[in-house]
Amino acid sequence: THGLEKTFVAHHSLTCLHVWACLGRLRREGEDAKAFSQMFYDAFQDDVERRVYEEGVRVRVRKWLQDLEKTFYGNALSYDKALELGGGELAKALHRNVFDGEGDDRAAKALERHARRVLTSLALTPTEAIMEGRIRFKSVASDKHI
Repeated sequence: THGLEKTFVAHHSLTCLHVWACLGRLRREGEDAKAFSQMFYDAFQDDVERRVYEEGVRVRVRKWLQDLEKTFYGNALSYDKALELGGGELAKALHRNVFDGEGDDRAAKALERHARRVLTSLALTPTEAIMEGRIRFKSVASDKHI
């Protein structure tokens, strides 16, 4: 999808993008949403750990997990900042974070369009629906729901 190979790193980058979008949507919704956000983030981290083990990593797993958590927070901060700045800053952040700054930026611009659709859809989704898990994302590559 968008020139990304099916790798752990690519999947993690795209998952981080969607987790960031959900957490950002819930950030302004009060104490119940705050508690849910923590549970959601913890479940995300549990999934990351499971996928690390599925990849066959058995040495320095804690280091891997710490690095992946730092990556998530770094990406999230850069996406928040990019939205504040506007313009093409989100595409630039995606180019850096998802595509490692490699290749031309057309794929990052396409991913930015996807991310903005996700953000708009989440903004229109009732908080209760999000907290009940009644959300679906369209595939980055097609109209399939994931």
